[in-house]
Amino acid sequence: YLKPKSNENCEILELNLEIFPNPVKISSNVDPEGNEQLIALFEQSTTIFTVELIAKVHLTPFNPFDFYFIPKDAQKLPMRYDAEQRRVLSPYLVNETLPAEIIVLSNQLLYKANTYTSAFLMEINQFICDEFTYEIREEGRAHLPNFTLSQKRGSCRDFAVLFASICQAQGLATRFVSGYYVGQSPQDVPDQSHNLHAWVEVYLPGGGWKGFDPTQNEVVCGNHVALATSFDLNLIPPVAGYYHGDSPSTLSTSVNLRLV
Repeated sequence: YLKPKSNENCEILELNLEIFPNPVKISSNVDPEGNEQLIALFEQSTTIFTVELIAKVHLTPFNPFDFYFIPKDAQKLPMRYDAEQRRVLSPYLVNETLPAEIIVLSNQLLYKANTYTSAFLMEINQFICDEFTYEIREEGRAHLPNFTLSQKRGSCRDFAVLFASICQAQGLATRFVSGYYVGQSPQDVPDQSHNLHAWVEVYLPGGGWKGFDPTQNEVVCGNHVALATSFDLNLIPPVAGYYHGDSPSTLSTSVNLRLV
């Protein structure tokens, strides 16, 4: 999952993928959630495996709030999707009991937002950015939301999971996004330009999927490049696979983003 997702706000101008050793086959697959997945197959033995992708994209700034809630009742929470929407959105709705502390926090933020949907989402962004310490953690799955809440610190993927759980407590459908942040971070916000990044999209009736980045305290509006989206962040790592052999392995990664 390394190819940027093309849409009306992100146009791919150049794309070059190099893999060593040379695969005997590269196929393009579309996964069940609509992400393009490149699958490479190998036959020969090797002591090194590298993947390099160089892309040039054109990002168009946009106003994420330029829409009407349909029906109008959706501008206030809790969210009540109609039956047809719920069938489609079922993987992105909460399917287990949320921790009590998450529900309490969600209700507190909802009260501050006077139950307005857009204001509630901005309150979550602000709360996580103000109250939590960012840390880089390159390995491991995202922490459970109640653990992140208790520690008051985490990585971008931890913040994304916490954001999603707070939303789901009010009936909002959420999904995770893997990608890059290419905006200019404020001085008091961690710079994500040299790391793979994660954020959340929330489905708003009448507006569709809208992105929220609690690490940057930003609504997605032209500073993010998405690679893949999923109801489960662990399903969309940038590179995954299998190898045979007993040799120990080490992983190194490098991300270089620049405006041109």
